[in-house]
Amino acid sequence: NKLVKNKKLQHYINTLGTFLSLHSTRPETFRGYRFALVEGATPFALSTPDGTVFISEGLLNIIYHEDELAAVLAHEIAHVALKHVEASIKKANQVSLL
Repeated sequence: NKLVKNKKLQHYINTLGTFLSLHSTRPETFRGYRFALVEGATPFALSTPDGTVFISEGLLNIIYHEDELAAVLAHEIAHVALKHVEASIKKANQVSLL
């Protein structure tokens, strides 16, 4: 998916996400947290091990209050902070070795 070309909205999501990440159990990653709004009608949010968090336009369209957006971003930040993606990759690699 492509990034939404609305600089003000991208800045807002990055500002809110950065603020939340600073209050997490892992406030820093190797390259820092990054937040992006991507095109697409399907509601989703996902995070990568390096601290990149994506949310879709479809998800943003069903969010009515800033606290709902903050909850989604905080949830994805928690995945990064708790290294859930790394654990899933490690587990999948162990299973494939069997």
